Amino acid sequence: MKHALEHWRYFSNKDELIEIPPDGCSDIIFTINNNGKIDWHITELPETCDSVIISKATYIEGIRFHPAVKINRYAMLEYMQNSKHPADEAIKTAREFVEFDENLHQALLAFGEVGLGIKQCAANLGVGVRSLQRYTLAKTGKSPKYWRQLARARIAARILFANRQISETAYICNYSDQSHLTRAMVKWFGRTPKQIVDDVAFNKLMLGDAYF
Repeated sequence: MKHALEHWRYFSNKDELIEIPPDGCSDIIFTINNNGKIDWHITELPETCDSVIISKATYIEGIRFHPAVKINRYAMLEYMQNSKHPADEAIKTAREFVEFDENLHQALLAFGEVGLGIKQCAANLGVGVRSLQRYTLAKTGKSPKYWRQLARARIAARILFANRQISETAYICNYSDQSHLTRAMVKWFGRTPKQIVDDVAFNKLMLGDAYF
């Protein structure tokens, strides 16, 4: 199913703090604590790494959706408040509350083209700049600038880990200089380029299916 990037599961063997880098995706997440209580939520689109405290013996299951998917939060909330289904059945049902938007998909792909300005993105998509801005904001709650900067930052972080060359990565990803790259990495991921190069665990997170 093209609108679901990943159906994932996690069990914590200890109390832990987990960092989640911004990935441009929304997840529907179900949590079962050690007392069997089920809770759920839909993630938002952050602008920096999010930190989550997970208690020992907590089971978490979720679906990561494509960035171009719109989740009907109100309909799902109403369903979940009245549902008697266990978490695994509710996960399957959650797919009924999402819709893939092909036009938004094409817009998000355009925003991810390194070095491509909003005017050129709009021209390539055959729409006006203001129309593209309004459409993106209405569909995602975020501006084209957000998506362009996020895509570039994620691409740069992966290139950094692969080639370990800070100045070269800044050039490839169209940052004006190393300082510009550093500011972007700290803003989005809370890490300098050198810290990203050396952080294997962080880079494993960045390799998952997401927005660029």
